[in-house]
Amino acid sequence: MAGKYAACIACPMIIVYLIYAYCKESKADMKAQETKVQYMDGSYFESSEWHEKYVIYLNEHHFEKPKYQSMEMDLLKRFQRREYLVKMILPLFLMFCTLCLIPLGRYYMAIIGLCLFGFLFWLEFSLYIGMPVRKWLKGDIDYEELEASYLKSQMLFYKTNALAFETTHLHGFTEKKIYAIDYRLVEGISRKIVRLKKYEEGIYNTEEYQHFAVIHVRLPRSGNIYDVEIELNEFQVQMAIDKLSTYKIGEDLTGNISVNEHKENEAVI
Repeated sequence: MAGKYAACIACPMIIVYLIYAYCKESKADMKAQETKVQYMDGSYFESSEWHEKYVIYLNEHHFEKPKYQSMEMDLLKRFQRREYLVKMILPLFLMFCTLCLIPLGRYYMAIIGLCLFGFLFWLEFSLYIGMPVRKWLKGDIDYEELEASYLKSQMLFYKTNALAFETTHLHGFTEKKIYAIDYRLVEGISRKIVRLKKYEEGIYNTEEYQHFAVIHVRLPRSGNIYDVEIELNEFQVQMAIDKLSTYKIGEDLTGNISVNEHKENEAVI
């Protein structure tokens, strides 16, 4: 009987919660649709309210300068982040735990565990030592020319991303890739916005908007346009658009705004 009473109480509560979650997501979708319209027609970024916030942001946040007298050192130091060290602790601990299986005679499981957790450890360790930078530096680049440009750059930083306006190149990097783009190949910068819906156990919980500066690059050989996306915050994207115009005076650099939506862990297309 106690189980029946509990079911009678729990079932209505679950139904009410599901209805609440559905209404919450529907309300959020309606609001997002209105916001999307404002994004697409540009009214959101042209409003006096947003412009006022943008001016306040500009007064409080400025372009940064390289901290070291070497491009290689500056890039490598920027990859040495504390979060990578923290993420290395768990797989390293699990690797030592798998060694305890050897005295028990479970060699097969110990080997699998070492390979798996060793791989996870290497992923974070390779980022910490700046492996993307090291691979890029070994490529076909004119290091001296790029370094001379890089050391005079003005930079925007957000999360693990950066966009640097140099004297001859537009330099950017994400967590796993480095870019150095000649200004003569840059056709413009546009804004891309992604609405990320987050779910917990299949039920809508919250959302966030991700803003990307999309750099349109004309490939020198084929002439095709290749897009490089760097995630920044919404004000930094505008700073990037405004800054590029000072390097390519007289050219029409007005870009389009694209708005996408996807659920957490889904690929952005």
